[in-house]
Amino acid sequence: MNGLSPRALAWVRSHIQTSQEYIYLNSGYTGPSPKGVAAAVRAWNRRWYEKGLTTPMAVEQQEQIAEEARLRMAGLLGCSPGEVALTDSTSHGIGLVAAGLDWTAGDEVVANDLEHPSGLLPWFMLRERWGVNAKMVSFPPGTDPLERLALALTPRTRLVCISHVMYSTGLLVPVEEVARLAHEAGALCLVDGAQAAGNLLLDMAGLGCDFYAIPGQKWLLGPPGTGALYIRRELQDRVWPALIGWNTVESFEMDGGFSLRPSARRYEAATQPYGLLAGLESALAFTEGLGRDVIYSRISGLAAYLRAKLSEIPAVRLAPSGKSGPSALVCFNLAGWEPQEVVDRLLEGWRIVCRSIPYPPSIRACPHFFNTEEEIDTLVEALGTLAVESRSAD
Repeated sequence: MNGLSPRALAWVRSHIQTSQEYIYLNSGYTGPSPKGVAAAVRAWNRRWYEKGLTTPMAVEQQEQIAEEARLRMAGLLGCSPGEVALTDSTSHGIGLVAAGLDWTAGDEVVANDLEHPSGLLPWFMLRERWGVNAKMVSFPPGTDPLERLALALTPRTRLVCISHVMYSTGLLVPVEEVARLAHEAGALCLVDGAQAAGNLLLDMAGLGCDFYAIPGQKWLLGPPGTGALYIRRELQDRVWPALIGWNTVESFEMDGGFSLRPSARRYEAATQPYGLLAGLESALAFTEGLGRDVIYSRISGLAAYLRAKLSEIPAVRLAPSGKSGPSALVCFNLAGWEPQEVVDRLLEGWRIVCRSIPYPPSIRACPHFFNTEEEIDTLVEALGTLAVESRSAD
């Protein structure tokens, strides 16, 4: 298997306590943080309780940890720090774009039926509030999403919102082509990167999108309540801050004048969750230290290994891959079983953690770099046992 040596893998697993307790295949939901992340959060909070946060040294430390987290996120995204706003989630980032653009009745947002609710609900709200047309494109299995998106674009289209990797099926979307289609139609392109950040190489200039929202707690293994939004610098004057506060501005006057920060920090309204940012910085440093290329290679290899093993079980039906190839999210069904029943049985009988997807209904397993081939073998054996049990019941 490509990636970590056995010794390095053992060291990694010793730092991820969850791997000692479970066969954890659910990093697409929330990844297990290394011990250093919890230690960083505790250390910051202890400093807060014991020393306070209003001395000049403490204020400087707050600014430093926020800037370190921003720099790490910029490095991950392949963009400049001035194009990164720190957020609390992917949903927060998508919401900032939805709330910050000027909308007119009849404007169109193009989304699709495989998106996470957070990639749909903002456009439904705009429909109710401003009369924006939220156009839903269907991506049936085996269809080309680019062809279907191209048919949906019109001169009224203002924005295309799409996931880099669909949380619901694992479909890997060619973002570069989607961004090109959107721009040719005179629209902007917003990408939900929740299932890509931490397992795919990201380069905002190469992708060509205008906005890219990510979380810190999934594949990046950071604490919940962290994330980032990339906003292309040329567009920052077109996207109003959804909230405005002291941290949003460079200066303001009591007569009403104010000057927004000349960077994506204008979307960070006020006091940051500094303890969580310390944890996020620790998580990003952990994976950077191992080498992201090594991590990405191992994730890809484990996902391919899982797909190959699942294909050997007649009762398993794998979700089809798109033209861009498979992703790290492996979605499948087991004949004779409802997805949530399988998820429950895997946890009860084998301490395997994965999740069910409501639409289209499926079981989803997300192998991360800390997982092992032996753990995947256990999952496959468990599914084989359940398949036999289902046949016996018939």
